[in-house]
Amino acid sequence: MRGPWIAGSGLSLIVLLGGGGTAYAESKQACGDAYYAVQLLRDEGKLDDALIAVGVCVNESCAPFVRDDCSRWKGEIEAELAARAATVSIEAVDHDGEPIREVSAKLDGVPWLGQLDGKAVPLSAGPHVIEVRVEGETPQRRSILVRPREKNQRFTFEFDTRSALSSGDGPFPWILGGVGVAALIAGAVTGGLVIDAYLTTQDECEDATRTCSREGLDAQARGRSLGPATTALLAGGAVLAGTGLIWRLSDSGEPASTSATLLLTPVVSVGQVGLLLRYSE
Repeated sequence: MRGPWIAGSGLSLIVLLGGGGTAYAESKQACGDAYYAVQLLRDEGKLDDALIAVGVCVNESCAPFVRDDCSRWKGEIEAELAARAATVSIEAVDHDGEPIREVSAKLDGVPWLGQLDGKAVPLSAGPHVIEVRVEGETPQRRSILVRPREKNQRFTFEFDTRSALSSGDGPFPWILGGVGVAALIAGAVTGGLVIDAYLTTQDECEDATRTCSREGLDAQARGRSLGPATTALLAGGAVLAGTGLIWRLSDSGEPASTSATLLLTPVVSVGQVGLLLRYSE
C-alpha cells in the first residue's frame, strides 16, 4: 500500500490515501476529490499517481458519471503507461547463431518466460538480473540495465550446444589417441618379438634339409602367432591415434584443407618395426 500522496495546483490541494480507496469512496467528497485529482495528475504527466487516484473514483459508491469518466480514464492511463514502458527482447542462440526456442528465463530470481519467441516484452527500466536456462547446458546469468522508454532492447545469450563428443572438445579425442598409441607400443613390442623369432629361425633351421632344432621350431611357432597380432596392433593403433589427432584438431577453429592427406602405415620387416607417417597437400 502506498502512503499518503498530495496533488496540488494553484489554490487547490487534494490529499488521498493510495490503496485506501474503499474507505474514501464512501463519501461523495472523496469521489469528487479523486475525480479532480485524476485530471490534474494526468496534465502534470504523473500517470502512476493518476492510476492510484482513478482507482478511487471508479468505486460503486461514486456518482454514475464519475464512475464512467474514471473508468474510461483508467483504460487510457493504463494504455499510455504501457506505451511508455521499455521493452526488451531476450534471445538464446547456439554456436552457429541459430535461435534456441525451448528456453526458460528467470527475472530477478523469479520465473519469467517459458520460452523465447523473439517478441519484445515490457520490462521496467533499471537494473535486472536475467537467468536463461537451456536443457542440458549450464544456466547463464547476466546483469542488465534497461534504459527508460527504449523499445526492443536486445540481450543475447549464446550457448555452445555441441556435445563434447561431437565437437572434439573434452577428453574423448585424447582417450582415443591414447588407446591408439598404446596399441602402437604393444605392436612395436610384439613386432620386435617377431623379428627375434625370425632371426632365431634363420640360425636354427637348415633350408637344405628343412629341419629345425627345438629352439627353431619354437621360434617358428612364436612368429606365426605374433605376426598377425603385430599387424593388427600396428594397423589398429595407427587408425585410432590418427583419428584422435584429426578429431582434436578439427575443433581448433581452423578450416580443414580438403586436399591434405595424412597416411599412417605400419611397417614390420626384418630389422625394423614401426609406423610410417606421410603427409601431403
